Amino acid sequence: MNALLLLAALSLAPWVAEPPKHPTITEVLYAVPTSEGDANADGTRDAVGDEFVELVNATDAPIQLKGYRLSDRNDASPDRKGGWSFVFPELSLKPGEVAVVFNGHGAKWTGPVGDTSRAPEGKNEKFHGAYVFTSRNDSDRVGFNNTGDWVMLSGPDNKSLECVLWGNADKGEPKAAAPKVSKITEQVRDASVQRRSASEDFVSHRKLAPPRDKPARGEPVAKEASTPFSPGYFDVRGGPSTGAPGEKPAPDQTPDAPGDRATPPDKAKPAEKSAEKPKPKGG
Repeated sequence: MNALLLLAALSLAPWVAEPPKHPTITEVLYAVPTSEGDANADGTRDAVGDEFVELVNATDAPIQLKGYRLSDRNDASPDRKGGWSFVFPELSLKPGEVAVVFNGHGAKWTGPVGDTSRAPEGKNEKFHGAYVFTSRNDSDRVGFNNTGDWVMLSGPDNKSLECVLWGNADKGEPKAAAPKVSKITEQVRDASVQRRSASEDFVSHRKLAPPRDKPARGEPVAKEASTPFSPGYFDVRGGPSTGAPGEKPAPDQTPDAPGDRATPPDKAKPAEKSAEKPKPKGG
């Protein structure tokens, strides 16, 4: 009798749908350094082409990226003049896996790279085994505004999910407010901003890279021992990142999670294509 009553109670209990799982923005390069700025590792620093947004699946289930959208403040303006955006094609991102979207202006690619029409054929070992995309931007005036802008992540249903904003962008915050908003409070011009973990705030990447002679995690980092960005690498367990594309990790940080593998590229000094990025109009 007790078993029957229990079954009856369970059948009457309201069914609660599990909240949808979404990717998390973990790193943004919006101000390409004038030196060490070759984030896409093509041998040339481009003031807009090397900009990127990194996302990770920090959940315990695969996420279908098709229809997810990244965009900036200009894209939200009425005429969308100078706006940048990227819509993901079909790709299942497994737990712990990483996707990186580059602006792509003037870029020359090595390894699998996708765009809005198709996913890459596989993971790109040049970027720690991440899935790499390019927006194929063909204008040097379409990109993030260094002094104030945002990157918005929207879902396939076009609802805002997450917004990362910096500088004076808070004077015109998105009308469709995202439930998750991260404001960059420090002025970062020589590196990307990155989360230490999927749930922590963004800080300068210079503060995350570990000194090579001091493998202990979390110690203060001298600027000469730091790295400006690490597109494709994010440790969902938390802690500092390993370094720039292709760099070998420090002794205590041998990658063992999805998206962590790396193959060192040639160490040729990147050429300077442009010293300063023109500000997109309308921002």
